[in-house]
Amino acid sequence: MRTTKLTQMLMAVLLLTACAQSSRLKSIVESENATCPYELEEDVTVNSVELTDENTVTYYIELANHFDYLIDDEESKEILHDGLLHWFTDGDSPFDEVVNAVINEEGYISCEVQNSKGDSWNCEFSAYKLKKGKEENDDIIDSDDSSDDDVDIDEMDDDTVEEMLKLGIKEADNNMPEDLGDGLTMKSIRLKDANLVYTIECDEDEVSIESLKLAKKEMKTAMVDMVKEGDDDIIFICKALVRTNRGMDYKYVGDVSRESLTIHLTTQDLKRALGL
Repeated sequence: MRTTKLTQMLMAVLLLTACAQSSRLKSIVESENATCPYELEEDVTVNSVELTDENTVTYYIELANHFDYLIDDEESKEILHDGLLHWFTDGDSPFDEVVNAVINEEGYISCEVQNSKGDSWNCEFSAYKLKKGKEENDDIIDSDDSSDDDVDIDEMDDDTVEEMLKLGIKEADNNMPEDLGDGLTMKSIRLKDANLVYTIECDEDEVSIESLKLAKKEMKTAMVDMVKEGDDDIIFICKALVRTNRGMDYKYVGDVSRESLTIHLTTQDLKRALGL
């Protein structure tokens, strides 16, 4: 029984990053859906948004009757397809957070479009298509204007790095708690003097601290890999931790026993993961 439980725990640890990313995508989609219905433009309405599988975000869109023709023939569908892609990848797109999360997950955005007659049509955009669309739109933005929005940590002084790190961690902590799946809940993200500390509560009916201790080495490897494969936000935070001579702690706490296990990534661990 111990071996089976440990094997399950190891698999959960190896999937920890994926679970966290999927949970993040789910949270973004839920926030987007909470704003529905809304007009994409006049007489084009987004009725709802759902995560229809692990990494596919589906928009349910309704057309007013004078737009019925848009799904009547292939030429019109192509026009609608290009218009939807533009909405998602334009430099000023309100869907940027969703698109970036889908790209990071190598997922899809699907659009289920229905006209006033009840006819429907579906189109889908892969992460590759979305990324390419964003790059093509970026190419036509004036370089002087776009450079103002770039965040290059190497060009910041230490005080600015410290301030941006504190603001980023505060914003992330405001979104807690977050369900990571497999009996794990992220309770808080706090910046201490020496370390960034993630506190994760374990449902001890599913995960014991003892089983985590047995998997400690594998867990640390998974966390280093998470840094290596992280998105821009994770990379920025880890670079900022290196600049401010901090490490990263993952503190697991049993929900009943309050027994804990801390896995520490040193500044040197972060440097190696970032290739610095």
